[in-house]
Amino acid sequence: MNNLYYLFTLFTICVSAQTDLTTTIQSKILDEDRYLSVHLPRSYNDSISKNYTLIITLDVENLYYFTVANSEIYYDPDPDFQVIPETIIVGIKQNYNYKNSENLIRGKDASYSTKTGLINKNAIQFKDFIYNELLPFLKINYRINDFSAIIGHSLTATFVSNLLLEDNDRIKAFIAISPNLPEELTTKINTYNYKNSKIYYNSTGSFDLPDHKTTTQRFNSNFNCEQLIYKYDFFQNENHTSLI
Repeated sequence: MNNLYYLFTLFTICVSAQTDLTTTIQSKILDEDRYLSVHLPRSYNDSISKNYTLIITLDVENLYYFTVANSEIYYDPDPDFQVIPETIIVGIKQNYNYKNSENLIRGKDASYSTKTGLINKNAIQFKDFIYNELLPFLKINYRINDFSAIIGHSLTATFVSNLLLEDNDRIKAFIAISPNLPEELTTKINTYNYKNSKIYYNSTGSFDLPDHKTTTQRFNSNFNCEQLIYKYDFFQNENHTSLI
């Protein structure tokens, strides 16, 4: 009953507080339209001079509504109770190719070498879309401040981890839930010459996928990069999905 009450309360908070929109961006890099879910915080239309933190979520169907719900719960107008500021959340819909609903595009967007962990040509294009088309589009259309974060799970968490190896500060925080972090990617993240301070979070759990659990634990044990602000969580009794 307590869990049911919590879920009902969570749903009520989200419905009463959020403004959710769906929009489309035309991508020349990907040569197709991409559909976005956009959450605007409760004060957005009243505080017209205020700019907001941005969180980009990949895996919209899995991550977007969890992220929206938590952003509403963790923001409180009273500074004594405020965990995070009000936040604009943008989800990139990835699960289907919109010309053919049978063709999953998540795998193409975030594809990487399972041997090295490094992203391949298709994922590099998706990365370029995020940095060179999506972020400028969002800056023009929404009041976004200078702090942006991106969150991914599993396949897209490995993709998010690769984004650390970018020489820009347009995204400052990288949240990777159950990434797969083979040794070459681990080494590159540890030894990369970061020009700007970045925040990196990753997590795994006792019942996570074996490769993801093993490589993420190894990454944490070997992490020694003073240029990154780093946080790691190991969740007991959680599986690959429940880690979200």
